[in-house]
Amino acid sequence: MLNSTVQQESVIEKQDNVSMDSLSEMTGFPVEFIKKELLLSQNEISIDELRHSVLDYLQTAQPQVVNK
Repeated sequence: MLNSTVQQESVIEKQDNVSMDSLSEMTGFPVEFIKKELLLSQNEISIDELRHSVLDYLQTAQPQVVNK
């Protein structure tokens, strides 16, 4: 099972872009919600840009979660 997971990760690493539609299908969140929360406007994004956007989102959302 671990080998399968590693193989899947390397396929994702080689992929240049991910579409918002695909990301929406994988996460279950609507495209417009993803764009709004991650401050994105494009319909495709590189994996690297997506990682940075998610990290920025988590860093800004974290204080809100802690204070609740």
